Amino acid sequence: MHLIFASSIVPCGEPKNDFDIVNRAIVEAMQRAGTRVTFIGFKWSGTELEYPENTVCLGDIDPAVINESVFQKAKWLATAVKDRLTYASVKLRAMSDTDLEQALAAIEEADGVLLTGAALAGAYEETLSAKPYIYFAHNLEHSSSPVRSNETRGAFEKITDRREAKQVEKLERRLVAGARFTITLADEDRAV
Repeated sequence: MHLIFASSIVPCGEPKNDFDIVNRAIVEAMQRAGTRVTFIGFKWSGTELEYPENTVCLGDIDPAVINESVFQKAKWLATAVKDRLTYASVKLRAMSDTDLEQALAAIEEADGVLLTGAALAGAYEETLSAKPYIYFAHNLEHSSSPVRSNETRGAFEKITDRREAKQVEKLERRLVAGARFTITLADEDRAV
């Protein structure tokens, strides 16, 4: 079996956070079971790909918004509201659907896609869900925005975090509904 592992951040050396650690564990389990894995997604700026021979890199990104200008953040938010996307997904819309389709077409003989996390899947939902896919629901992403909202001081951030939580929950439900299989690691993730 050959799966395309679609993730906002592809493996780039040692795992940097929980997302990377969980993704690595899933990939290693699939590889031990004999699954061929080709990665597609973005890489952290300034890093090297861990599996360059099995990775289609869509470009370099810095997913942290703290380094972005207020103007850029406002532009992303306006696009998210206009296009009914998550804020996180808008940040990943660095290429057209046609360009992504061409990148996917270059991956030969793939049996399906493993969508890990909602951000990239939401940025290119139609394109990435065109093949049969498995959705890897972890960290119940829509639950983290209200938590962040309670920790945020400004009223604007609270409003945008609540909006993001609602959009991510809708996206996660669509991804689960369309998936051939959904993988979860925790009981909380099964709630979607």
